Amino acid sequence: MPASTASKRRTRLDPEVRQEQILDHTARLIATEGVSGVSMERVAQESGVSKALIYSYFSSQTNLLKSLLRRDLERVQREQLHAATSAQTFPELVRNTTHTALVEVEKRGAYLRRLLNEPTLSGVGDTVRTHEHDSNVRYLAKRVSKEFDVSIADALRLTEIGLGLTIAAGDYLQKTGTARAEVEETTIAMIIGAVKAGAAQCRRRAVKARNG
Repeated sequence: MPASTASKRRTRLDPEVRQEQILDHTARLIATEGVSGVSMERVAQESGVSKALIYSYFSSQTNLLKSLLRRDLERVQREQLHAATSAQTFPELVRNTTHTALVEVEKRGAYLRRLLNEPTLSGVGDTVRTHEHDSNVRYLAKRVSKEFDVSIADALRLTEIGLGLTIAAGDYLQKTGTARAEVEETTIAMIIGAVKAGAAQCRRRAVKARNG
């Protein structure tokens, strides 16, 4: 085949698109072989590009993995926030956010857990989760405060407890392989019940404090 014909078949992608493709191939490697299966050479092979090109985007293997973890954690948090802001009522908010979280666990939970358990990436995971998580928690707490007439401090505590139930449900889903829909319905009922009961207790405590 003439060189000119071969070159025509090569597609020059925008740097952002190429970078995303490299990250996607890296994610698939981790999902099937674990973090230990990742090397710059292997990623280059899977991506169909040269190792030099990989290095032009990512200065090291650690940098590649950090970029991947940061990208996907930020995506998860954006999906969670969208699920929350699109809800009109509190039960709908709980249903939307729980569904989004457990679908994510079902699809990519094992892969993300492998990245989060990688010692060299702990700082990245903590930074992204802390910033985005705190932003989402503040939004959710405002909704809880308004819905149940409790202080922001109480609403923050109730929100964190509710999110803890979702995390526990995700862990259970991964360990047992129980049908997601079944775990989801149970978790939604538990969160709604726990927040309602907790908010009622907070209001009683507030009234008692005001009455001395």
